[in-house]
Amino acid sequence: MIISTGSGSIFTTIQFSRYAESKGADCLMVLPPRITPLSLKELIRFYERVADSVSIPIMIQDADFAGPGIPPKVYADLSKRLSNLEFAKLVGEVLQKWRDIGPFRPCGFGSRTVGGGPFDNCFTLSANSGTGV
Repeated sequence: MIISTGSGSIFTTIQFSRYAESKGADCLMVLPPRITPLSLKELIRFYERVADSVSIPIMIQDADFAGPGIPPKVYADLSKRLSNLEFAKLVGEVLQKWRDIGPFRPCGFGSRTVGGGPFDNCFTLSANSGTGV
């Protein structure tokens, strides 16, 4: 079961994430706060804090409304440092940027959906991540 836990602040995102993990979630889909776009440094710290707060896999949802998007190099760095940061769900212009720089391994979730959105645009970040979520 994949649960979306992103919210308006780091505090509530961590609360929701811990709660979802305690209730048996297999993976978290985390969107950064949308009201005030974060700088890249703040965005990195946001995902570091969320990843440090739980032990289950995390999927970053990097949608256009979250700012300019996270550069692929930053995803690669984060996934090396944070063992549970395993997936990225990309949409809009952010997805096109990723497609332009090369192939990425699909998550394998196929047509499963969360909140009405398909996982056809989900990619594996870590070589160790599975698709059994």
